[in-house]
Amino acid sequence: MKRITVALLALGTLQLSQAQTERDTIDVQVVDGKIAVSNEQYTRQAGQQTLWWRISTPGQQFADDGVSFSPAGSHRCQASDRNRLMRCDKTAEATAKRYSYVIRLVSTRSLQPSQPPQPDLWIQDE
Repeated sequence: MKRITVALLALGTLQLSQAQTERDTIDVQVVDGKIAVSNEQYTRQAGQQTLWWRISTPGQQFADDGVSFSPAGSHRCQASDRNRLMRCDKTAEATAKRYSYVIRLVSTRSLQPSQPPQPDLWIQDE
């Protein structure tokens, strides 16, 4: 019985974590030759440290520095899932309330930069 309870708690925690990640994910696509995101001006909740970006356009993936913030040093970003996901964590040096950022993509075939135009992107902290 104890094992079942622990397993159910672990499953519940995993589902909550997945729901949290979905809510904190910005979807990225290349549409008509331009980068399009699900939320150009994202408002980050108080205490929220991590954001995710997910590319869904076939033939495109994030560069190793696929999401870069200004001011520099305010976030630490890392690619995962064969560069289809970017995870960015706010650092202790982050002091601004508004951060602009750019997205960098590469072609999955050639691994060469593929930099379509993109909108003015930013994160606003509450």
